[in-house]
Amino acid sequence: VSDSRRKYGIDGKGDDGLGYDFEYTDVEGKLTGITDQPHCLIEVKSTTSTQDESFPITANEWTVAEQCYKGLRKAQYVIVRVLGVKSAPVITDVIVDPVRLWREGKLALENSDFIVRTALPEPGDKKG
Repeated sequence: VSDSRRKYGIDGKGDDGLGYDFEYTDVEGKLTGITDQPHCLIEVKSTTSTQDESFPITANEWTVAEQCYKGLRKAQYVIVRVLGVKSAPVITDVIVDPVRLWREGKLALENSDFIVRTALPEPGDKKG
């Protein structure tokens, strides 16, 4: 569902603002191990590095993960971690329901920097 679909010759317009890259119906529960909510929203986190390290997640992606956790979306949020994408891609993690894992203390979030922009002065304002 992401705009990257065009890079791989898939027709249709994608949207990078959805908070996930793929939708998948996991009918047999093979991805998640869960059979009662087979619809999955999958966010892929990839890197050229072969070292398993922290990775960024946007506020929008986390919001969608929270919506899934709270039942506001009838879906499981899944993060798939891929290392070495330019050399020998390897899936290293499939993180099902990251919000639940975080709440259980099984997943850590590191605070990252925010970008702050002050309000621009109105025309005619004399701020020094």
